[in-house]
Amino acid sequence: MDTKTREKIEVLLKKAGFTKVTGKNVFVAGMVPNMRVVNLEKDPPEIGIRGSAQQWIEAENSGIAAIQDIKTEVLNLYNQEVKKPAEQVKSSVELPPPQEEPPMKSQEPASAGESHPFVCSACLVGISAEQRSSSVKEHKRALCEKCIANPAQPEPIKPKEEPKPETTKEPVKEPKKEKEKKKPMVKDETKTNVPAVQEKAQPPALNDQQIDDLIERAKARKFAEGQGSSYKVQGKERPDSAMIQKISNEACISTEILFAEQTDSYSHVVTRGHLGDTYVDAVVHHDFAVEFQLKTMEIIEKNPKILDHYEGNIPVIKEGATITKRTDRGVEQIDAKYYLVHALLSFKKFSLRDAATKSAAIVQLKLLNRDARDPEEVKSEQGERDLVEKNKRR
Repeated sequence: MDTKTREKIEVLLKKAGFTKVTGKNVFVAGMVPNMRVVNLEKDPPEIGIRGSAQQWIEAENSGIAAIQDIKTEVLNLYNQEVKKPAEQVKSSVELPPPQEEPPMKSQEPASAGESHPFVCSACLVGISAEQRSSSVKEHKRALCEKCIANPAQPEPIKPKEEPKPETTKEPVKEPKKEKEKKKPMVKDETKTNVPAVQEKAQPPALNDQQIDDLIERAKARKFAEGQGSSYKVQGKERPDSAMIQKISNEACISTEILFAEQTDSYSHVVTRGHLGDTYVDAVVHHDFAVEFQLKTMEIIEKNPKILDHYEGNIPVIKEGATITKRTDRGVEQIDAKYYLVHALLSFKKFSLRDAATKSAAIVQLKLLNRDARDPEEVKSEQGERDLVEKNKRR
């Protein structure tokens, strides 16, 4: 595959949301077990699904429409670029059709009862239309039967120009000017070996459904490419899970979920990440009771007047207490207990997906040799170290 063809395919893949692997002509999108892979180091390109570090599935056997569509687009572009040079060479050797000589009127009188509208190009004898047509096909020029039988004829003698009457006022040089004007036209018509100008093939017309599909694809691609940013945690910039996923795709890191479960009281996910022969695991566990208490403490910190008392470690909200929240209708007073219950239910609805996303980001950061711990974990570990050092001194 030449460089120009590879560059065109790379532009197509980047528009489709694929990311190039660092140091390789390989493009990937998504995560294992459905990681879509396009290998441009093969000729023709190899396209399929990476189910795991050892499993490879061809595009047509994957059952995933996205990888089948991108395979069709890539191979169509590849075949067009490969066949284009051969078509250009073929068109460049095509020659224009031979031009017939213009008919000339006979300058000699024809025999009685016969019509001779053409003349022999060698001896200037009048010939019939049938004689001229047959001689042009065989000898490429108009010849009479005598000149065909005896080809060694002297050069034709140009007919003498009739003397112009003395009374004419037209200058003698005017016919020469007309001949000079006709010469460049004859030269232009006899040029050969000029490659024909190729017009670019126009794409087929699209119907309304195909146009709508293209618009929706462009919207989805823009949304996917726009994902990924960073946020601040205790004054430090930290990439979000979408940005970590992009960096992991470039490093060819694949992830798989080993275990996932959600009950009325918790959600639990175990994820494993692979980078070559190396793999690491991560566990994320959400306890709904703990999350509810943390959310309650956050609200009390901003609205201390809603706290009634504590029952052990559990805060109790006053009956009828309200908090101020900004909504679509403006700033409103919302019942505090209603807000907390609604927040807990929303968290429980997406807790399993949240645990899967966080566990995947943890294993990806570990394989990238980055610190995957939360600030609370770092602070807790530092406290344990200080306690050990203090005990050693005693």
